[in-house]
Amino acid sequence: MNSTFRNTASILAVVTLLMVSLYTISDATSNSATFGKYYNWLIFFNLMGLAALTALIAYNVYKLFVQYRLKTIGSRLTARMIGVFVLLTIIPVSIVYYFSLSFLHRSIDSWFDVGIEIALEDSLQLGRSAVDLRKREALNKTRAIALEISAVEDEILIVYLDDARERISANELTLVDHDQSIIASSSIDSTQLPTALSLTDLGELGADIHYLKLEDDPVYGLAIRIVVLVQSLDATERAKTLQALFPFTDRLNELTIGVQAAFDKYKQLAVLRNPLKTSFTLALSVIWLLSVLSAVWIAFVSARKLVSPINDLVEGTRSVAAGDYEKQLKVSGDDELGLLLRSFNTMTRQISRTRAIAEKSQLMEARQKNYLESVMEHITSGVLTIDESGLIKRGNPAACSIFGIGTFYFTEINIDDVLHEYPMMQAFFDAVKNNMQSQQQWQEEVVIFGPSGRKILRVRGAPLQSQSDDRQEQVIVVDDLTELIQAQKDSAWSEMARRLAHEIKNPLTPIQLSAERLQRKLSGEVAGDKRSMLDRYTRTIVQQVEAMKTMVNAFTEYA
Repeated sequence: MNSTFRNTASILAVVTLLMVSLYTISDATSNSATFGKYYNWLIFFNLMGLAALTALIAYNVYKLFVQYRLKTIGSRLTARMIGVFVLLTIIPVSIVYYFSLSFLHRSIDSWFDVGIEIALEDSLQLGRSAVDLRKREALNKTRAIALEISAVEDEILIVYLDDARERISANELTLVDHDQSIIASSSIDSTQLPTALSLTDLGELGADIHYLKLEDDPVYGLAIRIVVLVQSLDATERAKTLQALFPFTDRLNELTIGVQAAFDKYKQLAVLRNPLKTSFTLALSVIWLLSVLSAVWIAFVSARKLVSPINDLVEGTRSVAAGDYEKQLKVSGDDELGLLLRSFNTMTRQISRTRAIAEKSQLMEARQKNYLESVMEHITSGVLTIDESGLIKRGNPAACSIFGIGTFYFTEINIDDVLHEYPMMQAFFDAVKNNMQSQQQWQEEVVIFGPSGRKILRVRGAPLQSQSDDRQEQVIVVDDLTELIQAQKDSAWSEMARRLAHEIKNPLTPIQLSAERLQRKLSGEVAGDKRSMLDRYTRTIVQQVEAMKTMVNAFTEYA
């Protein structure tokens, strides 16, 4: 809220400053006294506005540049929008500025009689043209002499230079070597020694490059000094330079100076025109700058306001991509962007609900999986999953224990590899292969001989559709019946022993009692050898009965 208020206040201040500037310029057009009175204040306030806007725009440009370098969200779109806004503003404002400035200059020119100024300018230009013509004539004459002198012998150079100087009406002709040493010279005043210009003053000379200057000579007065290159006929010889000094016509110089003085005087008389032009141009330029800078700044504010919802949407999209499905964006308008933000919020809410349902389903699935794995790990029956290609995908620890194999051995391993290491499982895998294509539950009993001896296994299978491909799988359940069958046999033997013990024990006691009674009754009736025989026989019967009782008690304990 505070930021919006500051932006609005700043915009109003800029607009007010622009209106004041326009009003002052409009009033100055009809009243120059008013313009002169308030001109300094106008420029001051406008410059203050320019400085404030420039600082504000510079700060925004720097901030945008930093955001652009850091690849901040929305910085590139903001830069493009600002560029478009500024371009759409600068072009029409510049066109209006150009034509307004032209109209302003024409209006000021109409206040003065510009015919005299044009005539003076033409006269001055004419004088300058005459001077230029004189310079070109002197240059052409010097070049002609330079062409001739290349074929002149050194012995007659001085004579030739005297003749050439008189022929071209020069004050002085001097031939200079490449190291600025004077070879020959001819001048009107033979008492004056010629001087050669330094290489620094001459600069670089060539076929089309020469030295030409109008200078005030202490001997000949105002003169034209020309230096040209003299090409030698011998390619191995270093080039020379020809220096000529031509007199400059005093009359022409006086006329040129007179025209210049008249023109300067006219300029002084018309001094009010240019300052007025300058003042109006400066004021109009300040207004143009204020308009452009204001447009640039407003472009910054507008672009950021337009891009702000897009930035929020990008941030929200990144948050969703990072897994934050609870992200909700602030909706600040009823336009298309606001509708887009509301749609985003609706989407994230739906995604959040869907995610919650998916997480709940995953949690239930994980619990079921953990439960199933816990059951598989603790049941005594072995469970294997085998597909039709012979790949054992998984087996529980009980299966490994039944076959006497290390734990977690049955994991993504082929039947052939298992048989290579454990050939005693051949009978088991034969039963599995014979029933692999069965679409119903099946059951077989298999006998294998492992490290712990003979084992009797009950193998049951059921078809299972693979989740990864169309290959059929079988769920195999293996139970070790060896101990169960042995227990059944032991139980049968126990029952038989119990019954035998009962059947045998019942007559033993009467037999023992009868033998003892028989001994008591007959011991008094017989004597001698028969008595000893009777004792021996009865004792044997009693001993055997006791032995039978001991055996029957052992059977009873076994049962």
